[in-house]
Amino acid sequence: MTKHIESIDVLKGITIILVVIGHAVQGVVSGQQLTINTEYSSIFILKQIIYGFHMPLFFMIAGLFVNSWVKRSFKEAISQKIIRLVVPYFIWSAITSIAMQFASSYTNDGLGIKEFLLSPIIPFSQYWFLYVLFFIHIIFFMLVNIKICNGKLLFLLISIVVYFLNPLINSVWIFDNLFRYMIFFSIGSYVLDFINLKQFQCNKIILPIEAEEKMNLKKSKVLANKTKKILSKTNCNKVILSKEIKKQQDYQNYLYTYNFDIIDGRWLFEVLMLKSLKYIIEKKNMKKEEVSISILVNDINENILENIKEIVKEYKKINIVTNHIEKFKKIEKQILEKEGIMLVISNNRRKSLLKSKIILNIDFPTELINKYQIYEEAIIVNLKGNVKIEKKRFNGININDYEICFKYEDEFDFEKKEKYNKKDIYEAKIVKKQPYKFIMKRIDEDQVKIIELVGNKSTI
Repeated sequence: MTKHIESIDVLKGITIILVVIGHAVQGVVSGQQLTINTEYSSIFILKQIIYGFHMPLFFMIAGLFVNSWVKRSFKEAISQKIIRLVVPYFIWSAITSIAMQFASSYTNDGLGIKEFLLSPIIPFSQYWFLYVLFFIHIIFFMLVNIKICNGKLLFLLISIVVYFLNPLINSVWIFDNLFRYMIFFSIGSYVLDFINLKQFQCNKIILPIEAEEKMNLKKSKVLANKTKKILSKTNCNKVILSKEIKKQQDYQNYLYTYNFDIIDGRWLFEVLMLKSLKYIIEKKNMKKEEVSISILVNDINENILENIKEIVKEYKKINIVTNHIEKFKKIEKQILEKEGIMLVISNNRRKSLLKSKIILNIDFPTELINKYQIYEEAIIVNLKGNVKIEKKRFNGININDYEICFKYEDEFDFEKKEKYNKKDIYEAKIVKKQPYKFIMKRIDEDQVKIIELVGNKSTI
C-alpha cells in the first residue's frame, strides 16, 4: 500500500542507469584502459561527474517513503528490509563472487569466494550500498520509535553532525559510507512533506484546499476555479477532499459541474455492505438467525448482487424491497438455480419494512423510503447518500456515514493531521474496474474493518 508518483519512478530509473554507467566507467578507469593524460580524459571526467551525485541521489530516493515504513511493527518493518535489502545483497554477492572466482585473471579486484564468506561482516564490493542502507533504516527506526523526542528531526541533526565528522573516521568498518549518506537519506524523508499535491495511482489526487468556515456562492466559485486550474495541470478528474472542505456544498456542486469525480467512500460502503451488517449484529448483540433484514434496491450491479448472495447464505430472514419486481424475479430464479437459495421479494409499502430490525438502503432516496411504514426501532444503513427519515415515531438509528481502519493506514502522511476520512483514502486506492472477488480479496488482504457507523442520534 504505497503512494505512486510517476516522476519519482522516472527518477529511480535514471538513478539505476547512472549506477550501471558509473560502475562500467569505473571498471575502465581502474583497469587503466585509458590514455596517458588520465585525469583529463573524457571518460575519467564522466566518472567524476556521475560519482559526484548518483549515490546521494540513491539514498535520498530511499528515504522518500520511509515515513510509512517506520510506522509498522518492528517485526514487520525489519522483515520487509531483510527481504528487499539483505536477501538481494547476499544473492548478488554470491553470484558475483562465484563469477569473479572463475574469472579471476580477467577482473580488476580479484575478489572471490573468500570475500563472499566475509560479506556478513565486510560489505562485498559494489553491493556495499545495500549493506549500508539496511543499517541506516535500522538507526532511523530506532530513533523515530523511542517516542522521547522528534526522532525524525534527531536523525537529521545526527546526520549533519556525522557528515562533517566523517573525514576523521578514516574508513572504520562501514562508518565512512554510513556517515556520508545518512544526511541524504534524511533529506529524502522530508521531501514529500513539501509536495502540495499527493498523487495516487488511478489518476486520483488529494486536494490540499483550505476554505473559510462559511463561504458564499461567489467565494465557492472562486475556490472551485482555483481547484480546476490545479487539476488541469495533472490531467486528473478524481479528487479527495478534506473533512472541512466537504462542508462547503456549493464548492462541491461546482466541482460536479466541472465533471470532477469526488471520491467520498460511497462506492466502498456499497462493497462493504456485508461487513457493515456483521458489524451491527455483533455490536448490538443480535442473533443472526433471528434478525429480520430488508434490502432496499432498484438498480443492480455485480458488487450488489454478490453481496446479496453472501447475505442470503448467512442470514435466514432476508427481504428484497424494490420497485422493479420483475427484474429481481429473474435474479431470484438465478440464485435459486445456482445457490439453492430463495429470495423474498416485495414492494408492499405498509408491510415490507414493518418488522425489519435492520434495513440496508442501497439506493432509495429520502422521498421514496419515507413512503414506507418502518419499524420504529430499526437500524437503517444508507449506502449511497444521506437520507432523512421523516417518520415522527421513528426512534431507531439512521446511519448516513461510516469509518474504517485498514492495514498500514499510517503510511499516508496527511492522515496524521486528521484532515481526511480514511474511507475516502482507501476507496481511492482500490481499482474499481475489477471483478467482485478480486476486490474482496484485496480488502481482506488489507484487513479492512468497519470501526464506526455514524447515525442521526448515535453511532454504532
